[in-house]
Amino acid sequence: TILRDPLEMAISMYYYQRSRKNFINWPLKTKLKWILEFGFSQRFFNALKKFKEKPVHHISLDDYLLTKKEIILDFLPRGVNSKNYEDYFERYYICLGITNRLSHSLKLFAKKINKNFNEDDISSVNITKSIKLKPSALVKEKFINQNKTSYLIYKYAQSRFEQEYSKVFSHK
Repeated sequence: TILRDPLEMAISMYYYQRSRKNFINWPLKTKLKWILEFGFSQRFFNALKKFKEKPVHHISLDDYLLTKKEIILDFLPRGVNSKNYEDYFERYYICLGITNRLSHSLKLFAKKINKNFNEDDISSVNITKSIKLKPSALVKEKFINQNKTSYLIYKYAQSRFEQEYSKVFSHK
C-alpha cells in the first residue's frame, strides 16, 4: 500500500468531496468506478450516507480538518492502533510506499514481485484547477495532535520505505 502525509490526505479529501455532486447525477463511468472501488457493501452505503449528510462545500477547510481524527486508521482494519500497527504492516505487507516518492515506491513494489517497471508509464497530475487554501498554523497543530497515531504510522511507513529501498537498490 502507499501512504500519504495525513494532513495532505485530509486536504485532498476535502477538495475531492467539495467537487462531488449528487451521486445520482454523476456520469455513469464515475458511478461504476466508485461502485467497483467500494462494491455493494456496507462501506459503500455508509459512504453514500455520509456524502448525503455532510456536504463539504458549506464548510471551511479549517473546520473540515478539525473533524478528521486518526485519518489513516479510517482506511485500516478495526483493531489496528498505536500499539500494534508495526506488527500489522510487517505481517500483511511485503513493503510500503509513500506518495511523495511515488515512482520510487512503484519501482520497489515491482522489484519485490519480480516485475519490470518503467517510470515513464506513470505521471502524477493533480487535476484540481482551483487555487488551494492552506490551513492556519493553529488548525495544523490541532490536526497533528488529533492524528498522533496516523503520524506514527506515516513516519513508520517512511522509515520502512527508505530502509527497503536502500537495501534493494543500494549501489555496491
